[in-house]
Amino acid sequence: MNDFIQRRLEELVSAAILLFFACSILLPWAEIGRFFFFGLSLPLAFYYVYKRKLPREFLSFPMLAMMVLVGYLVVNSFLLSDVSGNQDFRRLRWGVEIALFVLAFTIACHYWINNPCTMGRSFALISGLAALLPVAAYIVTGDFSQRITGAGFLGHPIRGASTLLVLWALGAIGFLLAKSRVDLIDWVLLVISGALVFLFVVLSQSRGPIGSAVLLFGLLLFSVSVKTANRKSLFLWGSGLLVGLAASVWLSGAYESIVEKVSDRGLSYRLEIWTAVIQHASSFWTFGVGQATDFIDTLPGKDLATGVGLTFDHTHNIFLQALLVGGIPALALIVVIIGSLMLRLALMKHESLEVRVGVFALLLLVVSINVTDTIRFLSSPKPDWVLFWAPLAFCAVYTGAARKTASRSKSVRQGSNL
Repeated sequence: MNDFIQRRLEELVSAAILLFFACSILLPWAEIGRFFFFGLSLPLAFYYVYKRKLPREFLSFPMLAMMVLVGYLVVNSFLLSDVSGNQDFRRLRWGVEIALFVLAFTIACHYWINNPCTMGRSFALISGLAALLPVAAYIVTGDFSQRITGAGFLGHPIRGASTLLVLWALGAIGFLLAKSRVDLIDWVLLVISGALVFLFVVLSQSRGPIGSAVLLFGLLLFSVSVKTANRKSLFLWGSGLLVGLAASVWLSGAYESIVEKVSDRGLSYRLEIWTAVIQHASSFWTFGVGQATDFIDTLPGKDLATGVGLTFDHTHNIFLQALLVGGIPALALIVVIIGSLMLRLALMKHESLEVRVGVFALLLLVVSINVTDTIRFLSSPKPDWVLFWAPLAFCAVYTGAARKTASRSKSVRQGSNL
């Protein structure tokens, strides 16, 4: 396969993935988004692999660790989950779908990294538009006591807000990756979409995403200010716009409703859930209870149902969830995946500071949005794919591509010295 066909296929796969994301957060009909994933991106990805074999980054250590995690949880579900066979086979199907999604996303990342401004515009536009529509409806309605939600993946106030943060962060990283000068209109698009996403997150009244947003925007605004050293007014404008939005929420009266609702929820039983899981860890720490086992059927779930009088769907912490469903092996794999990506970033002295900080912010976002909530590791196309698998896959592809470029540059320098 020549370079032109390869680039064209990567472009088509990236477009199909973007359509999958866009339809999943803009439309209430899940079938449309799934069509672009199953009916378009996967056939193109299969053809790409048929013509060119697996992408090199897909065989990197972090990626292989992700695939081992998927495979382990599937097998673990068959062996330990006390559910019907249909439930186990659903996990098998979901595991295969996630592996194929990561493969297609890897191919798409090739195109985005080589065309970073296109990546930045696409993700900034999608996330900004997805935030604008529900925010406009929310303000028109004026019922600030309700937590804002949107269509599709945005249907849950916590996961919806977190989904927009991840997608917007990918857009910001796209502009940071650009080697050439980024047009002012692109930075304006990023700032406006970021403001809309930030407003959606605040109106979601979800404390985890709000804290994550403050951390993410702080790091990325720093990165943008470094990138645009000769345009410091842009950094000040972006910061001022966020402050203005916060002031608008305060002065409109929405602030009081939001604070009242957040205060009424207290800690949402997070401490009770975590304590129950830790107290009963001795009964499942080796290999877990299986991915298909409902939390209510576990010892911590039963204990909470008796003691608190409520039932919960999960542990509300990604590390405790990994320990519960997969034991020490699953928890260790999560730590290894995230740790190896952070180590790769730390060792990339040849990459610019703003890019490394931006990608680090994305990794930190994965941890922060899942430390008080959590994903379902195995699922059909859901927000879980955006909140965990997609950002980790992007970081793996970027670090792999950057290492390859650095190695090639080193070889060229050594050759010239000879």
